[in-house]
Amino acid sequence: IAGWEFRPGSGRVVEAGWAHGSLAVDPAVETRALEHRTDDDNRRRHCGIYALCDRLAGSDVQWLYGVSEDNAYYSHDHGYYLTGPEWTAATLAASRDAPYALSIPPDKLDPDELARLADALDDLSRQDIERELSKLPRSWPVADEELSAVAEFADHRRAPVAARLRAFVP
Repeated sequence: IAGWEFRPGSGRVVEAGWAHGSLAVDPAVETRALEHRTDDDNRRRHCGIYALCDRLAGSDVQWLYGVSEDNAYYSHDHGYYLTGPEWTAATLAASRDAPYALSIPPDKLDPDELARLADALDDLSRQDIERELSKLPRSWPVADEELSAVAEFADHRRAPVAARLRAFVP
């Protein structure tokens, strides 16, 4: 797909190298706002977005929402997660206690989903995290030490993120 203009008329094309993608959500709008909370299943779905961003240190957050799907939101472009695109074991260790709360008010979120996500984080083990990381293709350019640092980061953040999710419950 190298050379494909991903936003027609923008002159921006996909370059050769590592990339990711997903099935098209059409028509979709890219946004940095987390609106339409009461549409579709967004009261529940937005809880996961708050959890994901805080748990994996998401910044430069952005979403797609499906206009024809009653404004259902989809997370995408996670390049600025894990403290940023140039993360290292040192940046993860230095940031593991920092909250990465969204600047978007957490009003009207589904309290049952917040509790479910917090409980799921509490029930997750370091071994669960390592098992998921072990599924990455061996061909990916990531060293075992880096995977270990990601596992440590994600494991360390479980309880504080669960507590922050519970604090959203009115």
